[in-house]
Amino acid sequence: MSLEKFNSSSNRYRRIDVREENSEEFRKDRRDFIKKGIVAGGGLLLGKTVWNLLTGRSEKKEKIFNKEEPEKEDLFQTTEDEEKQEEDLFLLDEILDFDKEERIELTPEKMKVVQEGWKRRYIEVPELKNSLHQAYNNMGEWLPYLKEVFQQENVPEKFLYLAIPESHWRLNAISQAKAKGPYQFIAKTARHYGLKSADYDKQHANLEERRDPIKSARACAKLLRDLYKAGNNDWDLALSGYNAGFFWNYLKDARAKKEDVSYEGLLNHLEKRVNEIRDELKTKVLNEYEVKQGETVSSISKKFDIDKEVLCSINEIENENHIMQGQKLNIPNVSEEKQKEIFKKRVRGIAENLNYPLKFNAIYELLEEGYVTDLKKPLSFKMSEVGQKSERYIFKKEDGNIYRISKKYPGVSYKDILLSNPSINPESLSGGEEILIPNKNSGSTLKEIAKEKGV
Repeated sequence: MSLEKFNSSSNRYRRIDVREENSEEFRKDRRDFIKKGIVAGGGLLLGKTVWNLLTGRSEKKEKIFNKEEPEKEDLFQTTEDEEKQEEDLFLLDEILDFDKEERIELTPEKMKVVQEGWKRRYIEVPELKNSLHQAYNNMGEWLPYLKEVFQQENVPEKFLYLAIPESHWRLNAISQAKAKGPYQFIAKTARHYGLKSADYDKQHANLEERRDPIKSARACAKLLRDLYKAGNNDWDLALSGYNAGFFWNYLKDARAKKEDVSYEGLLNHLEKRVNEIRDELKTKVLNEYEVKQGETVSSISKKFDIDKEVLCSINEIENENHIMQGQKLNIPNVSEEKQKEIFKKRVRGIAENLNYPLKFNAIYELLEEGYVTDLKKPLSFKMSEVGQKSERYIFKKEDGNIYRISKKYPGVSYKDILLSNPSINPESLSGGEEILIPNKNSGSTLKEIAKEKGV
């Protein structure tokens, strides 16, 4: 892995090489990891409005932060990290109570109680306790360099510890949403903040800077700084934005209403949504539903936890793609227990957004109080030139194919060229297309260095 080393004398970072972590640790099944409740990060699944909010762009412009599907705040998630979401719901069960007669309230005081609950769990639950100790201990190898990055980016250095709730400092961590690395970036957000990855077009197929501790920390600091500015200089709001979700809906709504943006305002926004969901389930008894803008048969069937074929049959819908805003649909009645189940699923995303700053603040308070103290010694490095330089070649029709081009370069194989050009299709090359030719005689490879150094 190619990383960076801070040089205090020159006040610069240098490229360095380190060995991979123990392969057995990396192969540990992530699902077991989640079941223990120790992965907290949402992986930066930022809604499409974040870039517009940070830059003032129209939503019609290019989306930098996005998900595969547009986020709909009143839909529950059914596939992404459900075990983690169950953990998030655990401490909020009493607050997000479907049976409660009075209005559900989300206040700063109640959030403080939940935060204290997270502190107790990290002290009392063996899996959480052990993972916190291990993550903090392993971060010691990188701590001086991480602190320097956050200082340079003018972000409080305490936020370098976001890597604990995000990944518990697992450099090879991958979420089901394909967020990677210790700070859990999805591809588009990472690319915007300067991280290179094989997930991007025209990038080397063997490259993943989201796993680079120093580079990903810098991307994290830059993103937090932008979120802090967007959230009216409120770090708890910035944390909610880092975990994405409903913060962006709130920020857009508050600005449209010309309201002051604040953490308490976010709580009020989520409180309103939670009560709307509960009231809809309780008072309307799911008899009739009016289709909202952007909704589909699929999204409505998920919303009310019914089979979409059943929904189409009851409402005589022949083509599920042809429903309109304002259209009235009949929804089958369900039992009270089923209503509770639907409510719990639909507020999962809200619970995750509520819990994120609380969980981080709980972890950081434990660190401040000296609950964990053991740190590995910082790593030291020697400079090494790694990687292979490439030259650019313009494909000509008379070249025929990649194989013939490889014959022009001694020591370069057909596969070498394909590896250096993951975005090209060797079956449909056209004249004028640019191809990178790796220079096999320049520099050293990580494999060669590892063999030489015995690591």
